Amino acid sequence: MADLGELSRATHPVEAGGELRMAFQPIRDVVRGSVYAYEALARRPGGTSATEVFLNLEGQELSRMERRLVWEAMAAAARHRLPGYLCINLGSTLLGNEAALNYLADMAARAGLSPSRIILEFPEHLPIDVPAWVASHMLLRAAGFRTALDDLGAGYASLSVLAAYVPDLVKLDMRLVQGVSDSAQRVRRKVVAYAAAMALDLGAEVVAEGVETAADAEALLKPGIYLQQGYLHGRPTILIDADGD
Repeated sequence: MADLGELSRATHPVEAGGELRMAFQPIRDVVRGSVYAYEALARRPGGTSATEVFLNLEGQELSRMERRLVWEAMAAAARHRLPGYLCINLGSTLLGNEAALNYLADMAARAGLSPSRIILEFPEHLPIDVPAWVASHMLLRAAGFRTALDDLGAGYASLSVLAAYVPDLVKLDMRLVQGVSDSAQRVRRKVVAYAAAMALDLGAEVVAEGVETAADAEALLKPGIYLQQGYLHGRPTILIDADGD
């Protein structure tokens, strides 16, 4: 299966709240030298973050946008036959929304993807209702999806959330990860190592986000963090379909 770097560059527009495009960033298994997963990321023209677009939406408009982007991510990954897992960030309107979460299985079926190949992550930038978070993850697991706790160490992705329910994947926030190889960052290395050991002991896989230097990548291997994501391993790439759509 071709790596993303070997695929043609592409764009697939989303016509809601301004033109958005789905980009895909690899999560690499640095021990095996292979792609573990691709994370789907919404990008504005020029490749900038879509955060500002979401801040200007609310209610049904926000809900439609979030569901549309989930569909675009699944459809694009299927069209381009991306290898490994597909990581998708779910929007705030989906947390605790049983009907919307059940519809994700229909989306996957329409796209031709097995739920077992999809890792669903909930946003970390909003307060998390722990019971709703647990219920959502249990529902998704029952449907065959894998789940992830995003950005552990930042925002509201706290240990209390992890204690309530253990997902398949725990992603360490880039603010914990970056500079971990610096000889002066002894405390940072210990925090990263303890967080990784705890997640691994609970049965979750661990991804380090924001890996940008070879030194940090090497340092992360010592506590057993071999799944890594960041500019060192590949930038988000927008895919172009053969017909240019």
